[in-house]
This record gives sequence, C-alpha cells and structure tokens, in this order.
Amino acid sequence: MNLPGPTPSESAALREARRRPLGHFFAPEVIAVVGASDQAGSVGRALLENLFEFDGKVFPVNLKHARVLGLPAFATVKDVPAKVDLAVIATPAATVP
Repeated sequence: MNLPGPTPSESAALREARRRPLGHFFAPEVIAVVGASDQAGSVGRALLENLFEFDGKVFPVNLKHARVLGLPAFATVKDVPAKVDLAVIATPAATVP
C-alpha cells in the first residue's frame, strides 16, 4: 500500500497514523459525506457542519442538489474530484447501494 508522504505541518501522531493499515480511517485527508443536506435537523447537515473545522477536504454527496451548505455537491462518490479516504454515510440503508 502506498501512503502519501508527510507534510511539514503534520504532527508526529498523524504521520504515525498514516503509516498504519487503518491510517486513512483514523487520519483522513479527504472525506465524502454521503447524504449531506441543507435540511435543518438532518443527520447529513449536522455531519457536514461538524466537518467545517476539519483541516482536510470535505465533499458533500447528494443526488438531488448541486450545492449543499454553499459547497459544490456531487451525485456519487465516484464523481468526487479527489481520492476519498473516508466516506461517512448519512442516508437510509436502502439507498446505500
């Protein structure tokens, strides 16, 4: 497995996490929020709002909207213009496939 090299601003703990098999899970650089939403009170909105402070890149994924909370949204994870390290799914189980 080829992991990206450390950047100068990364902490030693973050660099160590990236060397491990689950490094991208515990220290992702790119996160896709599947089911991201503008709807007040929704799980998809809460997740996306909480990730505004994340230092990496966050991409909303929503089939019905081109923008979510001011960010460009993508219809599927395959459409995200970066390699996704972690996808957080906030949709009903029946819609996941």
